[in-house]
Amino acid sequence: MRRSVGVTDLLCTLMLSMGVTVPTLAVAQIHSTGGVLTAAPVVRDWPVEVWARVGFEPTWFHADGGDSKTLYEVYLTNFSDSPMPLTGIEVHDAAQPKAKALATFTGSALTSMTKILGSSASEKRTAPVIPAGGTAIVFISVNLQGTELPEQLIHRISIGRTATDGARTQVSHAKLLVLDSPLEGKDWVALDGPNEDPENHHRRGASIMDAEVGISRRFAIDWQQQIHGSAFKSDEHNYRAYYCYGRPVLAVADAVVVASRDGMPDNPPGHGDAFHPALPETMDVVPGNAIILDLGGGLYAHYDHLKPGSVKVRAGDRVRPGQLIAQVGASGDAREPHLHFEVTNSITPSKGEGLPYLLRSYTAVQPDGTETRRQRELPTGGMTVKFDEPR
Repeated sequence: MRRSVGVTDLLCTLMLSMGVTVPTLAVAQIHSTGGVLTAAPVVRDWPVEVWARVGFEPTWFHADGGDSKTLYEVYLTNFSDSPMPLTGIEVHDAAQPKAKALATFTGSALTSMTKILGSSASEKRTAPVIPAGGTAIVFISVNLQGTELPEQLIHRISIGRTATDGARTQVSHAKLLVLDSPLEGKDWVALDGPNEDPENHHRRGASIMDAEVGISRRFAIDWQQQIHGSAFKSDEHNYRAYYCYGRPVLAVADAVVVASRDGMPDNPPGHGDAFHPALPETMDVVPGNAIILDLGGGLYAHYDHLKPGSVKVRAGDRVRPGQLIAQVGASGDAREPHLHFEVTNSITPSKGEGLPYLLRSYTAVQPDGTETRRQRELPTGGMTVKFDEPR
């Protein structure tokens, strides 16, 4: 018997012709079987109500022996009125979206790289569920070896058993700055350098300044000397007992000093409740004694927590690579002596976006003492480095 056409079919056809998505189980096709009309559901899914976007355009850089790497963030906002379980994210070359994913994140890996805004410390370790109206930040890292680097990325986002594609972004292929070392000597550890550690306070350091979100510390490194796993030679509560305290700090490029500050006291070392800063913590105090260099092209090198009385340059001075400009200290919000070094696109501390750069050359030292020369790479978190002598 011929299939009859009912009002529901006509409505469905009209809605589709107008570009309107027909919801799941909202329509039925009418069939006739032996003179009895039956309804067979047509399955059409609602769109996934998640707003996905990349916060800042990723940049490829070299690290870990030549791998091409990028670090960036995807923001996911739940526009529905129900909790939204995040079950997976795939990163694809936007030019080949059906090809094998460049990276896939599920399970515990996805949980560790996801921050639900407003969640408590205990909630951060459970499977990621974005509450109704809530937002999650997914901190993504992609490593590629010996392949052509994509110009654009797109993400397949799985919510429960449903997936949607979004958060398309360009990937910068800009020529990176090649800088000289900010320090000299050996036994320097790249504390909280670029990596995927969920406890990395630089990588996870999203902040709001002037109503804009950014991560100025995305590629920051806290450089501290450690010998046999210890940062100090005697009293851990005395900043002068730390191996790195007072060590020379060097200019990384031909550059102009755009800001410098001196005279802020060092802090007695301590963490948590045992930290008693010399000055009340404010946004202005955080960098401590500091120097900012204009590297050109809208990029700035920030040196923080310098030793009081050691800053040798002032705004307007021109410096050369390897020039002594200060000494390592423990000022600002430093819990222990170290040099905080980062490159950003803002002259204002803690504002703007952190960008990768490359060190001209250095030696990476493995735990067993094996040394490997690295050229035009960015050291990653936890790496022990022996810096070259200044040129």
